[in-house]
Amino acid sequence: AHIIDPTIFKGEEVFLDCEIESVVSRGSCIVDLRPLGRRIRPLNATVYFDVDREKFMDLLYKSCEILDARVKEEN
Repeated sequence: AHIIDPTIFKGEEVFLDCEIESVVSRGSCIVDLRPLGRRIRPLNATVYFDVDREKFMDLLYKSCEILDARVKEEN
């Protein structure tokens, strides 16, 4: 959906690191959400915090309609 219409999602460029060594928190992601001027590490990921549900559902329904029409054409 993001490739078709990136305006559906709202996100932020962040530094993200995944914990792989700790026994307690292995697999956890650490995201630096401090203001840009206070971040120490380089930005390496985009984290999406919001979605326009109406736009997303419209896109999903339209995609399903297109797929259904193609399947019917093949049969």
